[in-house]
Amino acid sequence: MLRQAIDPALVAAAQARLAAAASPAAAGQAEEMLALLTRSGLGATMAEAMGEFDVPQRCQVAVNAPRRPSDDVAPTGYRDRDQPFYAAHLHLDGLYAAGATPERQEGPPEEVYASFVERTQAAPSKGRSAEALAPGRGVPLFLDEELTLSIGSYTTLVGVCLSDQRTEGCGQLGLLKGAHHAVERLFREQREAGGVMGPEGASWPRLDHDAPNRCGTVLLPEVVRDQFLDADAQATPDGRLWPRPTQILMEPGDCVIALFHVPHCATRNESPQDRVNVYFKLRAKKRQPNRVVVGGGGVAGGWFDRGPKGELLSAEDGEVWQRTKDALCDMWSEWAGMAAVVAEQQVEVATLGSSKL
Repeated sequence: MLRQAIDPALVAAAQARLAAAASPAAAGQAEEMLALLTRSGLGATMAEAMGEFDVPQRCQVAVNAPRRPSDDVAPTGYRDRDQPFYAAHLHLDGLYAAGATPERQEGPPEEVYASFVERTQAAPSKGRSAEALAPGRGVPLFLDEELTLSIGSYTTLVGVCLSDQRTEGCGQLGLLKGAHHAVERLFREQREAGGVMGPEGASWPRLDHDAPNRCGTVLLPEVVRDQFLDADAQATPDGRLWPRPTQILMEPGDCVIALFHVPHCATRNESPQDRVNVYFKLRAKKRQPNRVVVGGGGVAGGWFDRGPKGELLSAEDGEVWQRTKDALCDMWSEWAGMAAVVAEQQVEVATLGSSKL
């Protein structure tokens, strides 16, 4: 957390630009929004910590409007009102996910999977392939043609607050504190097992057939989630326990920085005003040194490790998928300015044990 890191004049300009925009998405490339990173000290802070990255050409203007608990079914397959902690759906970014069907799906798992892939594609169905794109942000089912990578990724999420979020229930960002270590371990185990990294890889099924609709998307694998069940966990009506996320309490001008590996979510906004955050999804330049990454993480279609419209990379760029797999298995590899701090902490962990995490 960086408290009051953004000059009030830059905050006010971004708020005014959003108020005048036709939609939040329309403001995503506005200079006033990008200035929250490029004209504040935040950009220099990130360059010092990460090293070189492409200056974003767009950002995600995330407006979470007020709403009451509802019977709408989330991608997890559960009703909004039944999901605890203000409908917190902890997830990693870069996953193929689409609006869930409220109807309970029948048939064996392979038929439910085939139906899910068929009905959730943005264009005429390409089946289980790298050409299958989810509607909206165009996140692919698989990033590569060999179907070995099923999650898009970046280095860090940087959020700038534009609304008052100092009390829980304002729709703020929720983070599963400490879970980045468990996520990194899972990716390492998946790589060692061979096959897919991400959903459909070891210990991470694509669909949850035990969800009420029998086809919920597994946004966070059970093997990770269950490590964070404690006395604060709450259950859905079916008795399944869910960990409590840490709600990030902020006010305009505050910033939050989180590793890609940290599971996160927006929460239901039960306050009387919109919750507004501006997110920059930054990727270290060393991952794709020969390409300009415009940022936004799929806001205009596509995702990292794909072209701006979701198109597959050329053979020349294809090795980025291997660099991505390496980064998923070493979450600090793209943080040049953090190397000494990380090394010191790793020595402490080795000395004191995993409880240090």
